[in-house]
Amino acid sequence: MKKILLLILFFFVALFIGYENPNLVDVPKKYIKFFLKRMNLIENFVVDKNTIKLVEKEKYQNLDNNELTIAGNSFNLLLKKQINFDDRTAGFFVKDLNNSKMKFNIFLQNGLIINNNSTKEIYLPQDIFLNKNGGVKAVFEIEKKKFAYTSNKKLNCFYASIYEIEKKKVRLKTKCLPDENNVDFNGLGGAIVVKKNYVYLSIGAPEWDSKKIRDLAQNKDYLYGKII
Repeated sequence: MKKILLLILFFFVALFIGYENPNLVDVPKKYIKFFLKRMNLIENFVVDKNTIKLVEKEKYQNLDNNELTIAGNSFNLLLKKQINFDDRTAGFFVKDLNNSKMKFNIFLQNGLIINNNSTKEIYLPQDIFLNKNGGVKAVFEIEKKKFAYTSNKKLNCFYASIYEIEKKKVRLKTKCLPDENNVDFNGLGGAIVVKKNYVYLSIGAPEWDSKKIRDLAQNKDYLYGKII
């Protein structure tokens, strides 16, 4: 009887704490959703289902009317919109050109992948951080393997990582950023050049008026402000 009463008391205390401090509940909820997605029990981990449905619904709307003709001296250039989406992009891959219809994969910074047939959330690291202008900053491909360059947060540590999408493995992590209040992942970089057997990736110093973060570009112990 005592155990039942203790469990009931624990339940109501946890319920009260969660109601008064919703941020305390967000972290365990996020980890639970992450593992459920890994087990293919749910489709989305970060992106809301309604957002996915909205992007899917709007991507081909009114495309037949979205044509523009530019007249040249001896030619006409016809531009035709292929797809609609409002979010920021992280990567764009043309898979094939068949009968003038484009086959593509578009990766968005919020973690969605849009292609001809579907819109869904890709597998993301469990500590991906979408606030402070963060998310998937770039997606690149090496030997048919796709990698995501992401902004992350674990406890009070803000950092960046490279994540192999298909294998769901983190391949590289940067060190924690100082001056947490002035982190702005808009400056994280993410420009990619693939040349022969080398991949060049720019890693910015993601700051909003922070000398501490800017100075990391001159610090050899940190990857920020460098091309790796």
